[in-house]
Amino acid sequence: IIQYCSINSQARSGPLTVRERRQLLKLRAYAGYHRKHGVEAVLARKLHHKRAKVNDISNRQIPSQGRCTVLGG
Repeated sequence: IIQYCSINSQARSGPLTVRERRQLLKLRAYAGYHRKHGVEAVLARKLHHKRAKVNDISNRQIPSQGRCTVLGG
C-alpha cells in the first residue's frame, strides 16, 4: 500500500537547521509550483471526478448480448 504524506507531517528529530529550513522552503515551493489555483482548480477537480465516475468498474453495464459468433458457414 502506498501511503502519501504531506511535507509537514514527516517526523523530525529536533529543531531544523538553517540548511534544512532552506531545503524545506524549496520543497514546499516546488510542490506548489504546478498546483492549480482558483477557478482552474475547481474545474480540474470536477473533471477528475467525472473521469473517475466514467472509469468506475462497478457502474459499468454488462452488455445484454454476448459477442457475435459465427456458427458454421
